[in-house]
Formats: sequence, structure tokens, C-alpha cells
Amino acid sequence: MAEIGKVIKAFVRGIAFVIYFPFYLIYKILEWIWIYVITIPLQWLWTTILEPVFIFILKYIIGYPLYYVVWIPLKWLWDFIITPVFLFIWRYLFVFVWTNILYPILYYVIIFPFTWLWKHIFYPVLHWIWNEIIVVVVRWTYIAVSWIFRIIGQILRYVLWIPIKWITIHLIWIPVRWFFQHIIIPPFHWWNIHIWKPTSKWFQDILK
Repeated sequence: MAEIGKVIKAFVRGIAFVIYFPFYLIYKILEWIWIYVITIPLQWLWTTILEPVFIFILKYIIGYPLYYVVWIPLKWLWDFIITPVFLFIWRYLFVFVWTNILYPILYYVIIFPFTWLWKHIFYPVLHWIWNEIIVVVVRWTYIAVSWIFRIIGQILRYVLWIPIKWITIHLIWIPVRWFFQHIIIPPFHWWNIHIWKPTSKWFQDILK
């Protein structure tokens, strides 16, 4: 049986090798072509020819002309024309217009009327409403609420507290005190006088 198993295993391996080997061979051939025919030549082409040419074009054909034809003139234009003109407009024209035209218009059209209305109309009206209406309403509301709570307290006093107090004193405390004084204490008092004290004295006499 062992020999038959080895033969079957070898036969199966042979069939698998026959089926697998052509695909493996094609894969290795394609891998060799990709590495040695495509990747390495393209890498050599980029490193040796294309990259230096690209750097040369970017630096000498595009970079320097842009730097000398576009960047330097724009920088000179910004430093010596645009910035001075902008500063002149900001320092002299805008400040002059704002100080002498815009701010007076803003002040006399918006700020001064609003300040005058607030000082002479809005604030006095709001002050009068606060002192004569809101404060008075709050004060009388506080008085009314305090009066209502006082009435509720008096009602609770006569409806709950006084009856509960009377019940506690007359139906609980007085009976309990009477029961304790006339039922509980007398037996203990009798026991103390007629049993405990004579017995204690008798033991003391014996121990002497």
C-alpha cells in the first residue's frame, strides 16, 4: 500500500508540474522582459537623456526667461510703482477723504442723531419705564406674592400645625406620659424598693 501511495503521489506531482510549468515559464519570461527590456532601459534613458534635457529646458529655456522677463519687471513694478501709489492713496487721499468727508458725513448723519435720540428720547423713556412701571410692578408683585404666602402660611398653621400640635399633645404625649408614670414606673419603683434594695443589702451584709 505504501508503494502504491508513493506512485500515485509521484503521478499527481508529474501532472501538476506539466500543467504548472508552462504558466511559470511564461511568467518568468514576462518578468525578464519587464526588468531587462523595459524597466532598465527606460531608467537609463530617463537618467542619462530625458532628465538632463528636462532640467536644462526648465532652468535655461523656461526659468531664466521667466525670471528676467516676468519676475524682475513685476517686482520692480510692485516695489517702485504699485506700492508707492497705494501708500500715497492710503496716507494722503484715503485719510484726507475719511477725515474731511466720510467721517463728518457719518458723524452728522448717523452718530450724532443716534446719540442725541438716545440721550434725549430713548434713555429718558426707558428710564421712566424702568422706574415707573417695571420697578413698581416688581415691587407690587413681591408684595402680592408675600401676602399670598403669608395667607397660605396662616391657613396651613390653623389647618395643619395647630391640629397636629393639639393631637400630638393631648392624644399622644399626655396619654403616653400618663401610661409611663402610672403603669411603667410604679412596678419598677416597687421592684427597686421591695426587691432590689433589700436583696442588694442582704448580699452586702453577707459579704461583710
